[in-house]
Amino acid sequence: MVTEVETPSPEAGEVLVRVEASSVNGFDLATAAGLLLGMMEHRSPLIPGKAFAGTVVAVGAGGGGFRCW
Repeated sequence: MVTEVETPSPEAGEVLVRVEASSVNGFDLATAAGLLLGMMEHRSPLIPGKAFAGTVVAVGAGGGGFRCW
């Protein structure tokens, strides 16, 4: 199921990243299939893809000093 969500605003010490590319791996598939329930916290909406590349588009308060490469 695909769900539209509001674009979040970064909180203090956070950045907002526009994801340009993401991978889906075996861990993501196992999580989506419910095979890892009880092993870690799962919050909705579940967003697979732990590895990604993107552009920082907003910085929360005190968020200066981040370096990306």
